[in-house]
Amino acid sequence: MNRSQKLFLIAAIAGLITGIILKSFFRSDYVPSNTIPQRIIIIGPNITEIIYALEQQHKLVGVDDFSHYPPAADSIPRVGGVINPNLEKIISLQPDIVFLSGNSQKITEFCNDHNIQCIGYEFTDLKSVFYSIQDMGRLLDAQSQADSLTNLLDSSLDFIQRNSISREITVLTVIPYQQDLTKFMTTSNNSFIGEIIELAGGENIIGNQGVLFPEISQEAVLLRDPQLVLILASPLSPDSADSADLLKQWRNLYPQITATEDSQVHILIDDYGLIPGPRVILLARKIDEIFENYSRH
Repeated sequence: MNRSQKLFLIAAIAGLITGIILKSFFRSDYVPSNTIPQRIIIIGPNITEIIYALEQQHKLVGVDDFSHYPPAADSIPRVGGVINPNLEKIISLQPDIVFLSGNSQKITEFCNDHNIQCIGYEFTDLKSVFYSIQDMGRLLDAQSQADSLTNLLDSSLDFIQRNSISREITVLTVIPYQQDLTKFMTTSNNSFIGEIIELAGGENIIGNQGVLFPEISQEAVLLRDPQLVLILASPLSPDSADSADLLKQWRNLYPQITATEDSQVHILIDDYGLIPGPRVILLARKIDEIFENYSRH
């Protein structure tokens, strides 16, 4: 697997490939019925989590290869992923609708050809997460569950923001995609991770960028000298090293930056770190706790 494929796979797993919000992909001569979908296929682990949070898991007939949360999702038939969809399996499961995280021309054209409704959602920032929850709630006759979920997320994030006003912390996020940290991806302000950092009182040293998850050079890290580093060592990332090795590498590569000198390099190994879904609140709480401890040191 080359570097470009690894980057794409990380993004596809996490639901970060840009798609089209609220657009249906079906042939112009096909009009889906107005009945509520009863057989759902999902390609995107964040959407699987949303469906469970909406209490609509009984309608699932297929999920992508990377949907492992909640654990009950492991018992559902697999249909591949954005890069390698199992089209024969999809058609055999006779879905009413396919929910797609991002956009895949191969999948949408297949659904068009087989008169299957397909909706792709763009998961970029927190607003897009809320929007997708509300839209799926509407489509699946689960509006009350969607309202409850978005209200919970909104109030929880608001609480974190209100308690972080006095913090001033320069932060760098690191998303490994290879065995060493000579190169890695980071997050811009306009990504959902960047938004969480900002509402928790951090200042992202990358700021706004033309891409949500740009690469950053060693020279740029040294020049911008962050006070705190968050390494999102998600188990979803292919070929990334383990936590102990990542920390050792970081200290060897960047011994002179403030975060390293102050022992403020934090490794987050939870699988939800790269998944923009209902568990963004867990990521927000963890980052909030790290920032609060930093403020007290």
